[in-house]
Amino acid sequence: MKRFFIIQICSLVAIAGFSTARGDDSNQKYIEIDARGPVHEAYAQPYASDPVPNSAVDKQPPDPIPEEPAAERPTGKNVQWIPGYWQWDNDRKDFIWNSGMWREMPQGRRWVPGYWAKTAEGFRWVSGHFADANEKDNQYVPEPPRNPDQGPTTPAPDDNSSYIPGAWFYGNNGYTYRGGYWTDCFADRIWIPARYYWSPYGYRFCSGYWDYPFAGRGLLFAPVYFTRPLWLTTGWFYRPYFTVGFGGLFGNFFVGYGYNHYFFGDYYGSSYLSLGIYPWYWGARYRYDPIWNHQRSVNRNNANWATTFHNNYIGRVNGTMPIPPRSLSSQAALGATAAGTTPRMINSLAEAKQSGLKLETVTPQQRTVQMQAAKQMVTQSQQLSRAAPNISTSNYGNAAMNSTPRSVGSSSNLSSGSNRAAPVIQGGSGGPVIHYGGQSGGSSSGIQLGNSTMQGGSRGSSAIQGGSRGYSGGGSFGGSSGGGMRGGGGGGSHGGGHR
Repeated sequence: MKRFFIIQICSLVAIAGFSTARGDDSNQKYIEIDARGPVHEAYAQPYASDPVPNSAVDKQPPDPIPEEPAAERPTGKNVQWIPGYWQWDNDRKDFIWNSGMWREMPQGRRWVPGYWAKTAEGFRWVSGHFADANEKDNQYVPEPPRNPDQGPTTPAPDDNSSYIPGAWFYGNNGYTYRGGYWTDCFADRIWIPARYYWSPYGYRFCSGYWDYPFAGRGLLFAPVYFTRPLWLTTGWFYRPYFTVGFGGLFGNFFVGYGYNHYFFGDYYGSSYLSLGIYPWYWGARYRYDPIWNHQRSVNRNNANWATTFHNNYIGRVNGTMPIPPRSLSSQAALGATAAGTTPRMINSLAEAKQSGLKLETVTPQQRTVQMQAAKQMVTQSQQLSRAAPNISTSNYGNAAMNSTPRSVGSSSNLSSGSNRAAPVIQGGSGGPVIHYGGQSGGSSSGIQLGNSTMQGGSRGSSAIQGGSRGYSGGGSFGGSSGGGMRGGGGGGSHGGGHR
């Protein structure tokens, strides 16, 4: 158990570098490499029980930049390059480039990229998702009813149980609901729940699937900000180079409601709460988060694991603990004075390899194949963006887009878990096995049963109140889930490249 946690903290995730087609450095002064920003949604994406449009911005995003895959990639079973995309930076009031990444692909899945769509309220990001490999593109359904599931109402059957929340499934007779249930859980994989995504064309369904643990998903590349539109220069291209320590990412992790993105780095302070960006541990108390539940279960023998996130957040917003640097340049300016105190976010690829990260050189043939696949994804997203209907989103959505996370309370009869014995039913495509509970609510019209994985039970509450950056002490993070992941080994290096 303890060994698994140490492996994850030592793992590394890549941030960004750059290059030009002519190989010179004259344009580097116009590129700011950030040590904070949105996490590429192909690496990790917050779960939402109900689909709502992402927040709108007034400014139109630029076209995608010419981006090449990084020169090295992690070893793995099926590592593919996922292209980058523009995201909005609330501090700069401008777009930053959320760099592409090397991804260890979930088995039987392919990446469907997101895109920007113009609506009556402004430009909105339409999220990408991992579709079933055999699924046709761009299948849309009517808006699903609101998901009534708010967690289990009974204790977990045993320590190796995880709660699966209920979900709506669309078929020939419209929507039918399947209630939540308890199932087995595993240390070397995470079940990503079935969900729906909003788009201006309609709603897209993504069935549930197994993914790698958080530290084993590939190389994540950091956002960069361009002070000049270098992508308009003939022959220019961008390529990643720098890395960030996994401890820096994992120890400064946030979730953005209204953005459908995780964030990392310095998002400490009340101003970010007002934007809908919450500390990871806080958001996970109110909304289902598969990564949090998995990590908490893997580290369940560490009584201080969850409390550490709370204490670190309070310390940083109050100024009693140093906050991480916001860029490569600010980290360099701190230099040796920050050693051992300020979180180090960025390392070079050479430093990453010295720490044990296993990388392999991308051959010219591999680069050609990856660039062709990335180009197809970018072309697809651009076509959807340009053809998207300009609709009003003021009446869309079943939940407030930037509201405080919904409290976990008693669920309705439709979604309540039960620890009564029930038939063992195998979920489609190797999904979870129903052991207890699971109210059918009707036929699921052939869509796989397994759709999510959730730790149940009570969650303690904690208050965060005023301070130098908006808070002071207050409350404690307590409570635990009824279910838990058994064991701790085997997950840390599953994705290939994380050691």
